[in-house]
Amino acid sequence: MDADKGKGLPPNLSLCSAVEGRVQTRIETKRLILRRATEADLEAYCQRIYCDPEVMRTLPGGKALAMVEACPRASTNLIDYWEQHGFGPWLLVAKQNERLLGHCGLRYWPETQDVEVLYALERPAWGQGYATEAAEASLATGFGQLELERIIAGVLPTNRASIHVLQKLGMQKWDEREFAGLQVVMYEIGRTHFVVRSPNGLQRPSPYRTDSS
Repeated sequence: MDADKGKGLPPNLSLCSAVEGRVQTRIETKRLILRRATEADLEAYCQRIYCDPEVMRTLPGGKALAMVEACPRASTNLIDYWEQHGFGPWLLVAKQNERLLGHCGLRYWPETQDVEVLYALERPAWGQGYATEAAEASLATGFGQLELERIIAGVLPTNRASIHVLQKLGMQKWDEREFAGLQVVMYEIGRTHFVVRSPNGLQRPSPYRTDSS
């Protein structure tokens, strides 16, 4: 493992040796494994995310897909995206039972150079703090390995649970945009404002905080 790749990361993250480009392909948090998707993952992923009407209602587009549509879309978003950009959404896997829970990670907001954090979890995983835990790891990677100055997120205004996650991460509302024919609320956080929760639940300054005027 390249020692510089793990430099400055919060203590609740352990980076594994598999590295592609500038971003780790596998990250471990206290309860989760974040790893790149493979073709073998797609059917289970689609059943739990793209084919579930309740999950899809929380995402732009809003409609569940048939498996024949879902798998090519998942392959494009989870596998091809990494091949094209060297980073992207990871799959989320529970350490306790190795169950695939959904995805979380980073990608470009369409037609911009802004990078967003995004996530979606299967219904049984809702309300357990997994989204916050995975998104925090994604932000740490974006500010650490990608050296981003800002990360954004877009959320439907009716998705109060997701808004709460973004607020817990320290993200602030800054705009509203149209996306996929819907109005979405935009949040942002800069590297100088990112903080990582310590294992005891308290906040400590981010290792990526810089002294800027």
